[in-house]
Amino acid sequence: MSKNSLLSQNPPPTDSHFIWLLNLPLLAMIFLTFFSAMYTSNALAAQQTSIASLQKSGQVKVKIYQEQETASVPKQQLNLVVEVLSAHPFAGDFSLPYLDFDNTVVIQPNEKAELTTKLVNDELWFIQSKKIHIYPLKSGKFSVPAMTAQVKLTIENQGTVVGDVKTKPYSYEVTLPETMKAAEDIIASSHVEFTLNQQSKAERKTDEYQLGDAITFNYKITADNSHVIMLNKLNFVELAGSQIYRKPSNEKDEFDRFEKFNTAILSQSVTYIFQQAGEFIIPAQQVLWWDTVNNQLKEEFIEAQVFQVGEALNSSEPTQSIDKGSVSLVNSLDERSLIKALIALVLLSFFLAIIRQFVKHKSAIMAEFHQVNQTAQKQLTKHYRKQVAEQDYKKAISSLYQLSKISANEVAALGKSLAPTDSSRLAALQQLAFNAANKASKSISFTAQDGDELLQALLHKKRLSNKRQPFSFSFRLNPENKQ
Repeated sequence: MSKNSLLSQNPPPTDSHFIWLLNLPLLAMIFLTFFSAMYTSNALAAQQTSIASLQKSGQVKVKIYQEQETASVPKQQLNLVVEVLSAHPFAGDFSLPYLDFDNTVVIQPNEKAELTTKLVNDELWFIQSKKIHIYPLKSGKFSVPAMTAQVKLTIENQGTVVGDVKTKPYSYEVTLPETMKAAEDIIASSHVEFTLNQQSKAERKTDEYQLGDAITFNYKITADNSHVIMLNKLNFVELAGSQIYRKPSNEKDEFDRFEKFNTAILSQSVTYIFQQAGEFIIPAQQVLWWDTVNNQLKEEFIEAQVFQVGEALNSSEPTQSIDKGSVSLVNSLDERSLIKALIALVLLSFFLAIIRQFVKHKSAIMAEFHQVNQTAQKQLTKHYRKQVAEQDYKKAISSLYQLSKISANEVAALGKSLAPTDSSRLAALQQLAFNAANKASKSISFTAQDGDELLQALLHKKRLSNKRQPFSFSFRLNPENKQ
């Protein structure tokens, strides 16, 4: 066979063959990029559903339970614990939504969760928990709806994974013992102390005071496992012949990290300045509380304080002269004059009894005046507006709770029966109060005008259910003796 025929059967490679060979690496890179993009998209899809899949496979669990096992009474602190368990480490603290229930005061949990670990079948599990303090204000059955907790986990080869888990609804019951039905303004606590500290400007060797002297009474109530909003303030009466000055109350809550319980502290101070001579009696003060440990109604009592201002009268000699004069006067009167004197004595006794009733019910009349004038509501409204202006949103929420407490017979959820616009304002205030990130980023706006309009909406809602009890006055000479 000739050389030309061989060339015709096997022609030499053209330029197109060389181009194809040169493009092979480029094609390989295109295929690799395509498969890598598909793998990445699949991984991202797996990440978005990983929390749900982990919960379905039993590697993430959530539960809610009541910390104490004893029966609850109204105003008793009930501790609900929300617990998230994971076979993977946490990348951050889980978060809960804002909680608000009817006839209940809810103290929102801290943003920081408590972290612990435990071994389950030789496998290390990570546990985060948050405690919610709930104070039911009446007896009955209560239900806590399901809550959505946002969880952040660190998954190997995936980084941080964020997803939601949901708790089951939780129900509990609050009972009212028979001994509590007849009493009012009761504190429910494991331990209560009620103390009095007196302060006087001048050192004195006797118990006698002079005109212009002043004395300050510092009353203090401490209640373990309670909140200061559950403590009722003491009432200080005005005394004739003295000037009274009431200082603003000091309210605070303390948490003992070693004993693992919180204490509510209410301090009140009142000063009396004596402007007349005579005997002054500071009325006794009483605090009723339900012992949640022994299930007993108990009383803390501070006796009345008696003070003598000016020199005490020596009544022995005047009494003798009056007695002699009275005897001579009776002996000198005839029968007609004696009847007139008896009638005058009866009339005088009647008028003295009326005056005594007015003096005795002075505190009740003043309390009725403050209720009609809405003194406490006006003070709380002033505090609320100041707190909104200073962006102290947590205290503003607390002021709204207290306004709700004094404006109606029972405390309903703040957001109940509000118009959509007012509900959005309440939600904005709650997010600013219990989410520091929203307040720092200023992504949510809540102006002083929003605060006033929300306040007016809540007061209008509460005013519809408020029924004031009228003051009743008794003309009986001896109201203590019930017939």
